[in-house]
Amino acid sequence: MVVTQPLSGLRRVPLFRRCVLQGPGVHTVGLLCNLSIRGAYLAVRATAKVGERVLVSFQLPWWDDPLTIDSVVRWDNSERRASALPAGCGLEFLAPPARDQARIEAVVREFRRSADLDGGVGNG
Repeated sequence: MVVTQPLSGLRRVPLFRRCVLQGPGVHTVGLLCNLSIRGAYLAVRATAKVGERVLVSFQLPWWDDPLTIDSVVRWDNSERRASALPAGCGLEFLAPPARDQARIEAVVREFRRSADLDGGVGNG
């Protein structure tokens, strides 16, 4: 199942990983639910406000070391306006280090390739 991010139009792939969200007045553990090359959706009970900068930490498949990425909250779903998703928030990554960006892109590309979401077209 692929979820399209409403604002960016970028494809998100389901990826369920424990995550930590830290920001103004929030330090919580949650679940990363989906990932795109520019952001993620987190299921968390407490979230920062839209527009606030946060740090999100999570581990990708195939790598042992976790990523910690400076991000901004772009969408608050704590009231479950999108009932198909758990309460949480959508993040936009802010200039992750090149190494981390390459890993994120590899995971998204591999998921799309393995699920044949592009009908064989290699534009991951």
